Amino acid sequence: MDSFDATPGMDARGFVRRECPACHRQFKTGPRQGDGAAQLSRLAGVLPHENASEIDAGSRRLFCFYCGKRAELREWLTAAQRDHLERLGGALAQHLRFEQLAHVSRTLSLNPHPTFIPVRPPPFPAPPGELDIDGMRPFEVPCCGEPLRAASGWAGPFFCPSCGARHSRGPERAVFSLAFVPE
Repeated sequence: MDSFDATPGMDARGFVRRECPACHRQFKTGPRQGDGAAQLSRLAGVLPHENASEIDAGSRRLFCFYCGKRAELREWLTAAQRDHLERLGGALAQHLRFEQLAHVSRTLSLNPHPTFIPVRPPPFPAPPGELDIDGMRPFEVPCCGEPLRAASGWAGPFFCPSCGARHSRGPERAVFSLAFVPE
């Protein structure tokens, strides 16, 4: 089986691109516990299997850096990540079907008259490319000390993706405040 990248959206610096389900703006955070389960739950929608109920995407939540919207981790996939996971699910289905059909060829001595010929599927799709020059600049959120990357032109208030604390100034001179956005 061909290898594939199980972390679509992670850049060379180890940041994962997120897209807000409400305002559709993008920012990057470090990887979170539950990212893999969020991707797996997306794959399970494309490639159904018997143990789908065992996928625990958990109730981990993230706040939007820009608008403060709170949503479950599985909702933060970008359009490119969702597209990649859907193509990957389709490719996995083809590879599984091929292996099931090829089993007959491998055990031909048990059935010398097969009624089909398995055709090898195409290789797995490449993950979406991450541009290193993406218009995002690094900074650290004052309340949690988390390193982030956000739009370089953003100068308005912002929210901590981890705790949801609202910071009243741009990332250069952030002022901590305890104003949280209700769900």
